[in-house]
Amino acid sequence: MKTLRAVSAFLAAAVLAALASCTRDRPGDEEVPGPFLSDSFAVLDDFEVESPWSVESAENHGLIEYVGQMFTSGERALKVTAFKMGRFKTAIRKEVDYDLTHVRKLKVDVFNAAGEPIDFAFAFKVIDGGRTFETVPFKLKPGANEGLVFPLNARTFKPLYGKQTYEHWLRGRPRVTRISLLFFEGERFRNEFYVDNLRCDRPFQMVDRGMRPRIINVLPSAATVGICRRLEIDVDFEGAFSDPFNREDVSVWANVRAPSRKHERIEGFLGDYDTRRDTFHWKIRYSPREFGEHAFDVFVRTRKGEVGTGPFTFRVVEDGAPGFVRVSETDPTAFEHSRGLSFYPFGQNVCWASDYEYYFRKMHDYGGNCARIWMCPWNLFLEGKDGPGIYDLEVAKELDRVVELAEQYGIYIQLVFDYHAIVANDWARNPYNVENGGCCTMPQDFWRHGEAKRFYRKRLDYIVARWGASQNILAWELFNEADLTTRAHDDDVVNWHREMAAYLKRIDPYGHLVTTSTVDRNRLTKLWALADIDYVQSHFYTPRVFDILPQQWFAKRIYRKPYLVGEFGRGGQAHQDQVDPDGILLSATLWLAATTPAAGNAMPWWWDTHIDPNDLYDRFAPVAGFLDGEDRRNRHDQFFQRRLPLAEGNTLWMQGVVNRTSAFVYVFDPERILRPKQGTRRPAVPQSVLLALGGLLGGPYRVEVWAAESGDVISIQTVTAGADGTLDIDLPASDEPLAVKVKREGDSQLHLDIHPR
Repeated sequence: MKTLRAVSAFLAAAVLAALASCTRDRPGDEEVPGPFLSDSFAVLDDFEVESPWSVESAENHGLIEYVGQMFTSGERALKVTAFKMGRFKTAIRKEVDYDLTHVRKLKVDVFNAAGEPIDFAFAFKVIDGGRTFETVPFKLKPGANEGLVFPLNARTFKPLYGKQTYEHWLRGRPRVTRISLLFFEGERFRNEFYVDNLRCDRPFQMVDRGMRPRIINVLPSAATVGICRRLEIDVDFEGAFSDPFNREDVSVWANVRAPSRKHERIEGFLGDYDTRRDTFHWKIRYSPREFGEHAFDVFVRTRKGEVGTGPFTFRVVEDGAPGFVRVSETDPTAFEHSRGLSFYPFGQNVCWASDYEYYFRKMHDYGGNCARIWMCPWNLFLEGKDGPGIYDLEVAKELDRVVELAEQYGIYIQLVFDYHAIVANDWARNPYNVENGGCCTMPQDFWRHGEAKRFYRKRLDYIVARWGASQNILAWELFNEADLTTRAHDDDVVNWHREMAAYLKRIDPYGHLVTTSTVDRNRLTKLWALADIDYVQSHFYTPRVFDILPQQWFAKRIYRKPYLVGEFGRGGQAHQDQVDPDGILLSATLWLAATTPAAGNAMPWWWDTHIDPNDLYDRFAPVAGFLDGEDRRNRHDQFFQRRLPLAEGNTLWMQGVVNRTSAFVYVFDPERILRPKQGTRRPAVPQSVLLALGGLLGGPYRVEVWAAESGDVISIQTVTAGADGTLDIDLPASDEPLAVKVKREGDSQLHLDIHPR
């Protein structure tokens, strides 16, 4: 007996130094990855209600009582009376169904009334083989021992049969069936202890596997909501789960019944976690697409069962929302809103910013309606900080704010889920990298690994549930410049896109557009033929935009899908655009895009190093004004480019689109774009020229001539096309490039108004 006591004392002394009195973390303590691991502690038992604690009969005899003495929280504590009977310790046990996978620390308050230091420890029994794991003892000082912290790391557990039990513990901790408090023998026959406030550093709902779900409250944000506007439903429930982002573990949803009797299942999501109150905040977001009375029921399912409540009702009314953006039902190369109005994306990249409201306000002021935004390690990085499948709720709230600002300023977001380097030279920051807790050893594994795909689909579930209800999400862009990623075979990237795009279509009740992007028009061309990739993009960086932009459109038109330029600039490095502080290339590219049959305009890069520092927002406004009110659907345009040699070796270019009743034309000097510092010293149109448009219907036409850079309307006149369908337009000499709008008088494009049903 003396030998065993000596061994026990030796073990206690050995770990006491390592634990440094066990009340604070030491460098090297294992960090268990997982959501909501923090310095806050959730209560496992506060002993206010008599719970099934009992004395372990295989150890020393003892007694337990729930008393109103020596408590540190509430009004009661657990009093343990331990008797010295030669079995080294008295054990107080409780049968549980706990998942301690991600629990890193336990904390407890113990009042030692023994009058001498006494050793105290924890023990855990797991379902795996019925093993029991015991921590090394901590010496309770006489009197109050509040806030004792027990790290559950490799140095905390006692050796078993000469081998470390830690690996066995890792395997068994998801199913802990018993937790025991161990009070070791002292010098006296009878000792008393008071235990209170047993806590862990994980939310209780994620530890107690035995808790069945129970809905406490359902609170819709409004009783009346505008069509295509967001209704938010707060759901408060009790229930046990390990992973709040895994729908196989916990799922919250609403079954919505529209007046047409259409039923929709709308998935909910974890909106926030309050560490101070140890509470989860669940939400369901829904945008109705029908007028009238709607009803919904709310359901919660965990591994312990399913529960539902309802019905609840709300009414949908008109408030002018245009609806979600889609590919036009009558023109596969154009966009429109779900309620019928034409949509022509016009804006810029703002892929990362500390103040999105600043940029959205600027865009709104110049007539912009579209922004491209990245989710990447330095901006809105939803997944990555704590490993794959775990989402940063503070980041999610930031993106909530960005979407709300977009709705306020009328901006439609093309949300980019990943950028190319995260599967290339920035692989070290990819959450699916094994070094970050992921499953992929090499970047190229990302495209084919089944577990990586499962994690990615899980992320898509969360994104669609949280932000899909906003009509101001223009599109989900799976990857920025996918052709720059690391891969074993091109088909790996194509097949991955096929699978993920199809999955998005399946889970998104609002049918948001899905796209991706490449920078080389000759690589990964199979992407654009995929059925669930809704529109085609190009990225290019070159001063010869007047050559490249038409070439890109010609190359992509074979897919019979909407096309737009997702990125452009003079060069791939920030300094290359600084040679053009007046934004000559910026203005020209916007006009060049407007005078092709593209479904949207070109979105410039270098928003923070070129556009904003040089205050070039006035370059957007003339193009926005020129295109205001123009419906780009079903125009059946023919694209043309013409070159007109002038004196002294100069060449004037004309580019445009023309159909039987209208035309948009841009007249410019390419040298002005290539050499902006020299180009601004000479007129863009050095002499008057004749623009002859053929193939038109005869009759009178309204002709507007605009100064393209300032936006001034130089002239408005009526010109008559002859019987041969030719319209002759005299264009004046101009210091600026010119834009020409031609419309047959008496003809008007179809404009759809919104009316209540």
